[in-house]
Amino acid sequence: EDSSDDNVLLNNTATHNTAGGFGMEGARNTLIGNTASFNGGSGFVSVGEGDSRFIGNWAEGNSIGFDTGDDFRTEYSGNTAQQNTLAGFVIDSGKRLTVHDNVARANGGDGFRIDSGIFQKQELFNNYAINNGGHGIHVLPQLSPITRLTGNTALGQHAPFFDLADENPGCRAKTAWRENT
Repeated sequence: EDSSDDNVLLNNTATHNTAGGFGMEGARNTLIGNTASFNGGSGFVSVGEGDSRFIGNWAEGNSIGFDTGDDFRTEYSGNTAQQNTLAGFVIDSGKRLTVHDNVARANGGDGFRIDSGIFQKQELFNNYAINNGGHGIHVLPQLSPITRLTGNTALGQHAPFFDLADENPGCRAKTAWRENT
């Protein structure tokens, strides 16, 4: 088995690696106060059973700042992704997603990209997307029954600030879209 459960990584640095910075696979893992900078791959990667928590981490100069796929439950809180060549935050698949109080600044692509996945519930609130090369917040077509986008700010993007993939019937019907600027 290649995964490990119930880990906490606190105040570590991963820099100038050929591949990525921090990689997690397993259940109930938490990263707090870590820095991933100038790595060839993603700064922070999490796949697997889930309950991943990213709190107060910094990702700069990687291909993608934070990259999560197939997690059962993922939380991003108080993280910063800046000057990554592709996107700041990429979340693909999972059951529950909470993204709040994060900053995506000057990334080459989207600041926050919620990819095609099947989420039971996703919440994005009080996030800042500033001067990214793509969208500030980009929610791609998916089968999400509940999406809450509240109090997010997107400024100076090269593409539209917010893209909620309105062609998705689930998005139109059950998206709570309030107080975003």
